[in-house]
Amino acid sequence: MKKIKIIFISLAIIIINCQFIYGSQAQNPYTEKIVCPILTYHDVRLDSSYTNDWTVSAEKFENDIKQLTENGYTPIFTKELVDAFNGKCELPEKPVIIQFDDGYQSFFNIVYPILYKYNVKAEVYIITDYTKDIPYVNNADTFLSWPQLKIMSDSGLVYIGLHGKTHKAVIGSEFTKEKLQNDFTAAWNEIETHLGPQPHYYVYPNGLFNNETLKSLSDSGAQMQFIWVWNLSRNVKNYNILPRANIDKNQDIISSIEYFNNALKIKIK
Repeated sequence: MKKIKIIFISLAIIIINCQFIYGSQAQNPYTEKIVCPILTYHDVRLDSSYTNDWTVSAEKFENDIKQLTENGYTPIFTKELVDAFNGKCELPEKPVIIQFDDGYQSFFNIVYPILYKYNVKAEVYIITDYTKDIPYVNNADTFLSWPQLKIMSDSGLVYIGLHGKTHKAVIGSEFTKEKLQNDFTAAWNEIETHLGPQPHYYVYPNGLFNNETLKSLSDSGAQMQFIWVWNLSRNVKNYNILPRANIDKNQDIISSIEYFNNALKIKIK
């Protein structure tokens, strides 16, 4: 009888430890049949001759927004998706999340007026070392300023998240666990000093991550981490992560949603 009790206790300890290690409380709305495509842009230009895989024209972006609304899609914030997952609210029939990486000034000059025109929400993920009191120039790119971000945040149409303290990939010898966590904390302290409390959502610089970074940032308070949909695997599902897809200059927005949904189905089988 004692042996049986010892076996049961040992099994219970193993189960508890596995739940702790593998994150049984991970919030992955996409695994719960909640369909919400996450579409990612980077830069927007008035001159279409400057567009590429990471840059679209202002005309295309506005057409994308029009297509989304005409096809019944409602842009929401990630927080709304998480709240719906937790039973705190209901989502519109066809939700979608629009994100921008890097925090280029074009978001304020071009994207924000379009969002305002159509009363549409979007998220922008910034690099805090490139964010100053006036627009900051780095390698010919101009980045958003704190006053610009404050205006957009206060409008209720824009959420500001973190794309890194720097834009360096966080895997490799330079980024120890301690450095990664210190940078994350310092960056969020700066964001909240200028903009007030925000959900702590994180987009990986250059899209590069591994299980160690997922755990380190989770332990540091990252409430959601975003990765490309094609990087989904069983290993990452133990953390609070959401998949997304990039939009380039040639992609029709509705076709992009179909691609996202099909890729997601393959990855979560």
